[in-house]
Order: sequence, then C-alpha cells, then structure tokens
Amino acid sequence: MHDILAGKIAWRLTDEASSVRQLADEALAEVARRPIVAGTADPATTERLAHETLRAGANGGSVLALARSLGVGPLAMIDIYVGPVADWLGTAWCDDRLSFADVTRGCAVLHRVIGDVPCIFPPQARPQRAGAVLVVVPQGEDHILGAATAVHQLRRAGFSVAAGFCPPDDEVEAAAARPEFDAVLLSVASIDRLDRVSGLTRRIRARTPAPVLLGGAILGRIAPDALHDPGLPQIVPGGIATLLGSGAAILGAGRGGR
Repeated sequence: MHDILAGKIAWRLTDEASSVRQLADEALAEVARRPIVAGTADPATTERLAHETLRAGANGGSVLALARSLGVGPLAMIDIYVGPVADWLGTAWCDDRLSFADVTRGCAVLHRVIGDVPCIFPPQARPQRAGAVLVVVPQGEDHILGAATAVHQLRRAGFSVAAGFCPPDDEVEAAAARPEFDAVLLSVASIDRLDRVSGLTRRIRARTPAPVLLGGAILGRIAPDALHDPGLPQIVPGGIATLLGSGAAILGAGRGGR
C-alpha cells in the first residue's frame, strides 16, 4: 500500500552529478516550450535507439546520449520514441529476430530512460495544480511502459500523481477510496483481462465517486460496442492528451468540482 500512496515513482537519476544537471537543463529547455512534446517517430532513429537498448552495457544514459546525438531531446525521447522503440522490440520478437530475454532487457532500459529524466518544469511557469490522480496498471498486466510515460507527462502538466504497477486489487480499491484522488486511471493492454478490469471498476466505484478512466493499448483492441459498456471504466476521447488539455474539468466532475 505504501508504494501507491507515496504519490511518486522512484525515478532513478544517473550517477554523475554533471549528467543529472545536463538532463535537467535539457528537459527544462524542452518543457519551457511545451509540457508535452508532440511529433512522429522517425523509423531510422527508432531502429537505432532500439539497437542501443539491446547493446551489452546499455542503460538509460547511453540511450539518452544517442538520442541527443540524433537531435532528440530527453522529453522527446520519452513522449515520442519510448512507445515506438518498444513496438520495434515487440515486432522483432514476433518475427523471431529477438528472444524474449532480449525484449525484456530492452524494455528495462527504456524504463531507465524514463527514470533518468527529471520530471521538471520552469519555476516561473509552474502549472497550476490540475488535480490528483491514481494511475494503476492492474495485477496480471505485463505492459507498464505506457503508464510510466503517462505518469511523467501528467506530472509535467501539473497533476499530482500516485502510481501503482501491478498491486493487489484490494490495495488499489483502498487507495482509490482516499479523498485526495480526483480520478483513477487504469492502464490495460490485454483484451483477455477485460472481465477482471470490469470487476475492479465496479469495486472502485462502490468506494469513491471519482471517475474511473481506461487507457492503454486495449483501447485499440476492444470492440466498438464495448466502449459503451457501463461496467467498464469511462473512456475519454483522446485519452491522456484530453486530460492534459482539459483534465481539471474532467476530474472535477467526479467530486462536485472539488
């Protein structure tokens, strides 16, 4: 329970202070222009970054250094490239070009990338607190990179975020019932866990009036009629992007505008 309620992910910083300062300065420069970096991943750059995650001795810092040499800043690496690089690794595994161990190692390096980049914004442009959200990857899910990316983005946009990666359901329900949370975001990838998500949603709703929102790769996999299933979490068009743009109104609706 403590991990969820602590309201933080233990972001790992690089060992050398100079590297930390450089990453912080670069992230600060990027976020001064916009909290979330938009764009389309270049396929050749994606492939080079993917190969770096597989290199023996690779870590978050080495991937960020390569990205920098290719003209990709630290926040752009997170917002634009983490997902496509993970997809590249997964496709290579499906095509029998990589082993499962290779993909696992590459994704672990991508997690280090997210952890190495300070979640930062300029003090003079500190966003007004947009709300407090609980982001959960339910137990049994295997994919957490998308949720980790979303947590980083939400914090940059001014949200107070607590995150739980595959905690027991009873801990999720107890955490969601705490009055400081304005919404619960469930990140789900597996279509075969839809029934479990529906049950978890019902139990959360029994304990809190806060909206329960659904995101993750599952949104591109479920049948259109399932989007209107009252037993499922609310699906907000645009997902995280919508929350970042007008999240205060969405989150406030669950608790009478609190």
